[in-house]
Amino acid sequence: RNGNTLENNSWERQIVCPGYKLYMNSIQCFMALENFKKFDDKMNRFEEVKYLYNKAFDLQNTSNHLYRINVDDRNDFSNKMKEVGIQVGVHYKALHQIECYGQTEISLPKSEIESKTTISLPYHEKLTDDEINYVIQEVKPYVKA
Repeated sequence: RNGNTLENNSWERQIVCPGYKLYMNSIQCFMALENFKKFDDKMNRFEEVKYLYNKAFDLQNTSNHLYRINVDDRNDFSNKMKEVGIQVGVHYKALHQIECYGQTEISLPKSEIESKTTISLPYHEKLTDDEINYVIQEVKPYVKA
C-alpha cells in the first residue's frame, strides 16, 4: 500500500485487513503435484541443511519451512548480507503493532523484540554444501544465542 517494492523493505508494507492469501492457479497446482513426486528427497535435503545450520549456530531449530535466527539489528544485518550476496528474509511484524488488528497501544515486549531481531536464512533443497558453508561463515558472527 505504501509503494514499497520487494527491493525496498517490502516487509514495511501496511496490512489493511486480515485475510487469506490464496493465489494458486492451474499451472501452480500442476507444479505442486510434480513436486510431490520429489517430496522425500526434498525433505531429506532440508534435514541436512537444518542439521548443518543447527550445528554451526548451536541452535535447535525444527522448522521445515524457514530457518530463523535472531540478530541484534535485522535491518543492519540484512544490509550486510546483501553486500556479501546472501539474501535473507524478514519475518514478521508483531501483530499487536499492525493497525488493522487495532491493538497498537499495548506493550508485548517479547513479540516486539522478536519483531526487530528475527531474520530467515537461505533454506531450500537446492543449496549446495559450499553455499551453506558460505552462509554459515558470513552469518555466524551475528547470531544471537
